[in-house]
Amino acid sequence: MKNQLNCGFYARRASHKKIKKTGVYNDGELVRCSMLPCQREMFDDYDKKFVIDNSPPGSGKSTTVKFVHSDYLTRHRSQKLIISIPQTIISKTFQKVELKYPDGSIIYWDIDQDLCDDTPNKVNKIVSFLNTTKFAEGFNQRVLICTHSALVQAYHKLKSKSSAFVNTTLTIDEAHRLLCALLCAENGNASVANQLGHIVNHLVSSKPKGFKAWLATATFFRGDKLSILKEEVRKKFSVRHLPMDRHWEENVRYLESYTYDFVVYKHKPWNEIKTLLS
Repeated sequence: MKNQLNCGFYARRASHKKIKKTGVYNDGELVRCSMLPCQREMFDDYDKKFVIDNSPPGSGKSTTVKFVHSDYLTRHRSQKLIISIPQTIISKTFQKVELKYPDGSIIYWDIDQDLCDDTPNKVNKIVSFLNTTKFAEGFNQRVLICTHSALVQAYHKLKSKSSAFVNTTLTIDEAHRLLCALLCAENGNASVANQLGHIVNHLVSSKPKGFKAWLATATFFRGDKLSILKEEVRKKFSVRHLPMDRHWEENVRYLESYTYDFVVYKHKPWNEIKTLLS
C-alpha cells in the first residue's frame, strides 16, 4: 500500500463544486472516511522518525494520525502508539471509524484504551502500557489515548524513562502547548521548559530504539513567543505544512470568507485578552 500511495494517488486540485465527500456519517457520527489529498501526501512520512503536521484547523490532522499509524502498526507488530491530547473532549476526534485507503483496502480503527473517560487509575494504566511489550492480536490493542497531564504524571512514575518508549510512537495533539526554549539574559543563557516539552525533547535526544514522535498543530508557535522545541531538536523533524489557501480550496465547502488574527504576548496573556474584550 505504501508504494501505491506514494506513486499514484495524488488527486488533482479541484473547484469546490467538484469536491467529493470523503466521509460517511450515521446520526452525525463519522463511520467511514477516505483520504483527502493532503492526507495522502502525509502518508509519504510513513517511515520518518520525527514529523510535524502543521495544518490549518479542520484539515483532518486527527484523521491523518489514524490513517498513517493504523497502517504502520498493522505492518509493525512490535510498535505501539500513544496519542496525547490537551482536553478529554478531543478524544471524540479519535472515535472508531472505518478507514478506506486509496488502493481500496480497509482498516478498522477502534482503539481499546481511551483513557479520556471515567476510567480509574489512568496514570498506572499508562505506565503499564508503556512497560508492556507483548499485546493481543490486532493493532487496536497497541493504541492508547490520554491527556497531556496524565502522560506527564505517568512519565514521572517510570523507572526507566527512555527504555519505556522503545518501539513507541508518541503523538502530541495541539503541539503548540510544548515549551522548550533557550532564554538569553545579560548574565548568561538559561533553558526553560514545561513538563510536556521536556518529555518530547528528552526522548528525541535520547533516541530510544524504535521511538517515533508525531506532533500535530495548526499553529507551530506559542503566543508568548517562546520556542516549542530546542533548535537542535527541531532540526530532527520533517515538517509538513498545508497552506491555508490550499486547505480553503481543497477542503472547505460552505464558508465564503474567514478571518483571524494572532495576538502575541509576554509572560501572561491576561492583559492582551482584556484589551481584546474591551
